[in-house]
Amino acid sequence: MNSPTERNWRFYAANCAAVGLLVSAIRFPLRACGDNLLTTSSAELELGSVVMLMNRLPMAGLIGMAAATLVGALTVKEELPAAENKFPVYMKLTYVGSAGLLCLALFADKRGFF
Repeated sequence: MNSPTERNWRFYAANCAAVGLLVSAIRFPLRACGDNLLTTSSAELELGSVVMLMNRLPMAGLIGMAAATLVGALTVKEELPAAENKFPVYMKLTYVGSAGLLCLALFADKRGFF
């Protein structure tokens, strides 16, 4: 295990993924999906994975990847067709996609997992 003062690429990747998911959840909330259980759960999962990534909890990469996938799928299915201005939707997809890829890298690089 790394010492608290040693910072490798995983530290920076986890924080960048957390920022991407946080900006996606706060700046670009899912509006066109309505206030149903799936939309609320995806927002809670997205914010929960931010906390997990920032605290470096086990399996945070997997949870962050699941949150990014769910939010990305909801964005493409519900938000993209309903949006008049597509730029914010594409920005949300950029944040969610990059955070999902960073979470995938964190999950795949877990030492001793495979």
